[in-house]
Amino acid sequence: MAKVAIAFFLLLCLVFGCWAQTENIIRPVQLGEYPSVVFVSTPRNQQCIGLVINANHVLTTGTCVMTAQQTRLYPARLVQVIGGDLAPTFPVPTQQSRVAQHIFVHENYRTYQNDNNIAIIRLAEPFHLPSNAIEEAHIQMRIVPEGHACEVVRVGSPSPALQAYNVNIRNRNLCDDCCFEFRKQDAALCTERITNDDLTILEGDAMFCDGYLTALGIQIATVETARYFHFTQVRFFTHWINQQLNRTHPMPPGVLQVSVRNTTHHEKHRVNRVGFRATASAHRYAQAEEEEGYEPFLPFISGGTNAVNGQFPSIVAVGLPAPPNNAFCGGVILNENHVLTAARCVLTPQHTLIFPNQLNILSGMLQLNFAAPRIGITAVYVHPQYNPFTFEHNIAVLRTSSNFFIPIVPVPNLDFAQFYEEIMFDGQACQVVGWNNATATPVQQFINAPILNRDTCNGLAVHLGNIRESMVCAGATNAGPGVCASNIGTGLFCEGRLAGVLSTGLGCGQANNPGVYTQIRFYLPWIREQFSRQDIPLGGTSPIPVM
Repeated sequence: MAKVAIAFFLLLCLVFGCWAQTENIIRPVQLGEYPSVVFVSTPRNQQCIGLVINANHVLTTGTCVMTAQQTRLYPARLVQVIGGDLAPTFPVPTQQSRVAQHIFVHENYRTYQNDNNIAIIRLAEPFHLPSNAIEEAHIQMRIVPEGHACEVVRVGSPSPALQAYNVNIRNRNLCDDCCFEFRKQDAALCTERITNDDLTILEGDAMFCDGYLTALGIQIATVETARYFHFTQVRFFTHWINQQLNRTHPMPPGVLQVSVRNTTHHEKHRVNRVGFRATASAHRYAQAEEEEGYEPFLPFISGGTNAVNGQFPSIVAVGLPAPPNNAFCGGVILNENHVLTAARCVLTPQHTLIFPNQLNILSGMLQLNFAAPRIGITAVYVHPQYNPFTFEHNIAVLRTSSNFFIPIVPVPNLDFAQFYEEIMFDGQACQVVGWNNATATPVQQFINAPILNRDTCNGLAVHLGNIRESMVCAGATNAGPGVCASNIGTGLFCEGRLAGVLSTGLGCGQANNPGVYTQIRFYLPWIREQFSRQDIPLGGTSPIPVM
């Protein structure tokens, strides 16, 4: 009889798990406790966990370095890695901040199943090791048994500080049974039921068992009312990781050939894709900047003031050939038949020229009328040294199919820009002009954008030394009015004259995110040369050197 009872008990253990349920307790991480854990930040304001593999490489999930639709890889320069600290926002002396040089996502990453959801970030500058606060991760190479106690490190909320909580490992067969909607990889690992309702999991959260890096978080599985966290074991990817450490050919930014499928939610068994931590105030900015300029969106200005007749008569809208049909960039009239804009506005995601007949100009109005006649474009001239990854030389000249008609007595909102050729000084009062699409009909607005010290701008986490001599930052470091990404190509005016062209607008009024502009004075000879050019670059060809 006793043998039957024992057998029955073992059967129950197999089916339901016989380990005592442990309460999940969240606690703050102490400096030096998990020195291999770093923060990975992208334009969506998300904070993912990364793990230091060596001084030059960081491990994270593929989802972390891709856009919200999981179709594009972020340009490496927009991915920031912060180590040696417990929170990214209040630096301590041990903090080291780096930008990515290359990003490698597993070639078999499948978004709908979370298979092979892993990526390696190569840093543009290595971490200084050895360090008292940064250390290489030691990967767990052994099988973690059922019931084993481990810890998961995550980014806390609302304060983005490192936290840890305890979990127990669940029986593998029970993990598979809970989530029949997904084919489970051998690398999959899951926890016992999560008892703390305040806990969630972000993709990339790191599991440590006995001090060894064991797995990365990928998804939450819900069975009736019980929640289980699912992870990918790192030991199954050590060969792939080592291959990336020696890889010489970078993955290009842009579209990735990953499998995407919408999953249905079963009434009893449900798998939730893990979300990202992002601020609600950044929602529209995230939409506009999500593809990092590769696809145009309707522009937006935060905290702008309506322009009046004749205030900025050289500002135009450059119509673009992409949905929505009214998408456009900013531009500035230079003379009777030439407009200045940003190079990134007139290039495809593959960095080839948009065909001139797909572009057009709306001018002479404070409130855009999309039904109004537009001026066509016959030639597009992109600066030959434009770098789509650093945004250096981000400037282009467009030739119109017909002249702008400027009568002897100028109309209030149509005139040529005058160049500001002097060196701008720190704190100089300037204005940036653009289109605010907060209403159905975009209106021309401006914000005050004082010139920011270059060293100060380069020291900000968002720019990290990328502001070159031909660029200038304008705007405040504190939160306030800002021009968003889709006004790229619009003008910065100092003393009423054109001083710069908006090159990148990641901030959209957020703190420590001033706009970056291409300084006109560095390009005056090149700009004027385009006025007399006879050749017409072919659409579909690349006007820039292969990177």
